[in-house]
Amino acid sequence: MKLRLRRIASNRIALVTPAYAFLALAAFAPAQVVSWTELSPVHSPPVRGEHAMTYDSTRERVVLFGGRSDSGNLGDTWEWDGANWIQRFPASSPPNRRWQGMAYDPVRQRVVLFAGSWGASEISDDTWEWDGDEWTQRFPAHVPPPRRHPGLVYDAARGKVVLFGGRGFGRYADTWEWDGVDWVQRFPATNPAAREGHVMAYDTSRERVVMFGGGTTVAWNDTWEWDGTDWTQRLPTHRPPNRTLACMTYDAELGVVVLHGGANSVLFADTWLWDGEDWTEVTPASGPSARWATAIAYDAARRRTVLAGGQDGVWLSDTWALHRSSPNDGSFRPFGTGCAGAVGVPLLSAEPRALATPGQDFSVRFENLHPSRLCVPFGILGDSREAIGTMALPLWLGTWGMTGCWLRVSNLDAEMLPNELGTATWTLPIPDDPLLVGFTFYVQGAVVEPNANPLGVVMTNGGEIEIRQP
Repeated sequence: MKLRLRRIASNRIALVTPAYAFLALAAFAPAQVVSWTELSPVHSPPVRGEHAMTYDSTRERVVLFGGRSDSGNLGDTWEWDGANWIQRFPASSPPNRRWQGMAYDPVRQRVVLFAGSWGASEISDDTWEWDGDEWTQRFPAHVPPPRRHPGLVYDAARGKVVLFGGRGFGRYADTWEWDGVDWVQRFPATNPAAREGHVMAYDTSRERVVMFGGGTTVAWNDTWEWDGTDWTQRLPTHRPPNRTLACMTYDAELGVVVLHGGANSVLFADTWLWDGEDWTEVTPASGPSARWATAIAYDAARRRTVLAGGQDGVWLSDTWALHRSSPNDGSFRPFGTGCAGAVGVPLLSAEPRALATPGQDFSVRFENLHPSRLCVPFGILGDSREAIGTMALPLWLGTWGMTGCWLRVSNLDAEMLPNELGTATWTLPIPDDPLLVGFTFYVQGAVVEPNANPLGVVMTNGGEIEIRQP
């Protein structure tokens, strides 16, 4: 099989202008391709709700912090490794709390936690970061007002953690960004209404922060998107019922935003998918019970969305995974994250349901590149994401001056690509050989960008490509 992959690598790789919009897409029938499965880890966090979770893509762990149960507010730290929950015991931790915001900054390799509450009127405005070993409190010059229920998510295209709204001494409609040093308030021309209990996720494929629902004295079901400059309300044909305190994340395997649960006058057990144009309800045969105050994160290493805990009348400690139930839905699966250049983190992706099949070309695209022609992207083709020679992957490249960067694939071949005003397309010709079906190869991008770091090279995320039947 390695020789067959080298056969791919030895072919001349076509360089084309960005035309990925014309890739044929497989039909997407969401109700038939996703399933919820209850997982059975040996160890689980104790029962809770009102906690927060996010995915640490560098260490490939889902991180959970805090929440509340009948015993009161919690301040424990747990990590999900795909098979089990592991409690961590750092020397210092944020004080016990619930309703905090939490997001992962892959450039700085830190989980960022902001605000939360531990009583009816006790709310915080503190900022903490988790590096995988310790929590460290940060003391920025500027800080958003104290609040609970904020929306918090990492915007990969712009390299900032984005905060919107929440409830302090009143409800907020403010937008803030954390750059790792300070909080900066943004003043967009258009603002969603002040709210709490809303949910936010970052749509990697469309480079938009998506916000849904929440409310004041009543619950809403509006959809908004943040493009780094302004908020835009979307008016889809279909919408989930009004609700607050749901959970939401972007599922890169499905190529959609996933929303689950929440509360209005009733608790919800429904699952909805946002594709950038419309909401679609999916109806798996089984799933988590109707609940609110739960938490969710996309586990990129295991290619599934993970949900844990919540409240359905009692505090819960269960763990569920949402995953594909139908084969042949797509060939490209992203993993890991890139490191920031001058305009943010460069992204490597493909159309969500495009197939790599024998005898056909398969295209991946580079986005969020600096538009200068001095910034030159290279496609790296490999046959492993586990090791390169005797060295384990991912390989930390900071030793060679590539601050914050990791090599995520072995290197069998590399090809220079043209930078077309900040984008590039890499077309991989798949040999017409049926024995290749089922074979997996790996790609990553390197971008020469002077002054981005001491070496002047930044990296994209990795991508896994499985050759499928037509």
